[in-house]
Amino acid sequence: MSDQLGGVRSLLDTPDGALRADAGAVRWSRQQGAAISWSPVPLPETVGETADEAALRHDAFTLVIDDGSGHLHSGVSGAVPIYVDGAGPATGAGSGADTAVHFCSRVEPLARTRAGGLRPDWDAWAHILAAGAPLEGRTTFEGIRRLQPWSRVTADRSGRAELTAAGWPWLEGHEVGAAGAGGSGLEAVRAALLASVTELGGRVALNPLLSGGWDSRILATLAARASARPVTAWTTSSDTGTVMEELVAAKVAAQLGARHELVPPRWDGFADDLAMFARSVDYQTSFHVWLVPLARALVGTSGAVLDGLGGGLFVGGAFPDDDTDRPVLDKRFDLLARYLNGAEAVLDPRVVAQLTERTRASFESVAKPLVDHPFGSTFTAYLTRTLPGISLAPYGLMASSAPVATPFLDNDVVRAALAIPPAEHADGRLYPELLRGIDAELAQSPTALDLTPRPRRHPRRVASVEAASHVRGLLTREPVRRLLAPGLAEADLDVWQGLLNQTRAQHLIRGLATLALWLEEYDDVLGGVGVDELLEGTR
Repeated sequence: MSDQLGGVRSLLDTPDGALRADAGAVRWSRQQGAAISWSPVPLPETVGETADEAALRHDAFTLVIDDGSGHLHSGVSGAVPIYVDGAGPATGAGSGADTAVHFCSRVEPLARTRAGGLRPDWDAWAHILAAGAPLEGRTTFEGIRRLQPWSRVTADRSGRAELTAAGWPWLEGHEVGAAGAGGSGLEAVRAALLASVTELGGRVALNPLLSGGWDSRILATLAARASARPVTAWTTSSDTGTVMEELVAAKVAAQLGARHELVPPRWDGFADDLAMFARSVDYQTSFHVWLVPLARALVGTSGAVLDGLGGGLFVGGAFPDDDTDRPVLDKRFDLLARYLNGAEAVLDPRVVAQLTERTRASFESVAKPLVDHPFGSTFTAYLTRTLPGISLAPYGLMASSAPVATPFLDNDVVRAALAIPPAEHADGRLYPELLRGIDAELAQSPTALDLTPRPRRHPRRVASVEAASHVRGLLTREPVRRLLAPGLAEADLDVWQGLLNQTRAQHLIRGLATLALWLEEYDDVLGGVGVDELLEGTR
């Protein structure tokens, strides 16, 4: 694997465990053996006295070596991707057939150095197409899994490995909804966010990603107030048919007195952007391809990127249950897999059936235990959408260009937000009050969503002639062509442009394009594998 990692420095090399990492790693001493913690953003010199403390305080991944065994500990949020091969499924122990547990922050080195054969995980691909990302910690390859929040892997010299994920502090061990939104409840969220950004800003320069929404506005405001260094805010088009994001972001940056870098996308660069995004996220999602221009622009910059990941869920109350009397699991699944509504315009009906069946089965394994949780809809969305898919934009794409931090996923921030009753989070009503205690003027300013007209008339890059021609070329090749709806492969370009102007159809097309690129990338190790399992299933 060393060759795959391209010269990343070795920090630990013992019979019981080895680790190579970049500058985000900190080695610390303990009587029982060595330990190393790692994060995509530089860590302080002291991260705690245990792996649990490193996870809670800094959301850090830690490797601990004891005599004869090694232990991997994921962060409390799980948002920083760590992939393992040889640890078995998340529900139990490994088979013991392997002599080691291999782990990496990328899938590709694990896949290309795997001792056994590689097989596609077609359940994972069903999830990617239907919902946006693999569920249950799956990846695009069978046997390579992503560690979930608060996961621990223990391996000994016999080759036995066990993975556990019990006791996640965000779900257990505290009183949900104990505080009100006013007074101490919201103040605790504000104080935790300020502490997180201030601590980071005392060590590195801050580069907040600034859109026209609340999360990025709050982080940019905190950065401007707390950082000891000049702050630069970064904005690009979200390609949703409006330029209001850029206009509102520019106004916010001006009010904060922050330098503002507006990076426009190139329409003739869509193909390169799609390929770069897919590689950066290990082909596991097609969310947020539009961020690639920012990732390119941030290469070589100093400081840490601030991303608002998690704010919409834990503060803004996004993805609530609707008020119908349907079963809770039905409501939550339909929200996750809403891209399948009308999917027959893009996909063969047999494919739609396969995606629905496979995704529903895995969804229920995650969502059933959360049905009666006070924040059940929040955690369901987090574990089935934000964590497996959305998190790869900051921690896959952006982290390839610069250090990344996500203050809304700071443990103290999340715990404080969960102490406010769920109903108080509805419709984003906490946002203005949260910001009012920092900047009253910006708290009253409308967001891009408030100002965006309907329908959105600005041309979308993803539906341009250049983009439509490229994705049509990818999807009409074998074997992906076999998954398309009857007649779509032969359809004129304007039909493809029309589909790409529709949110749900565009999602499916981006997912298929990602599959096509993945099959091309790994053709040398997969040996011309087909897509029949997504047509008929051989389970």
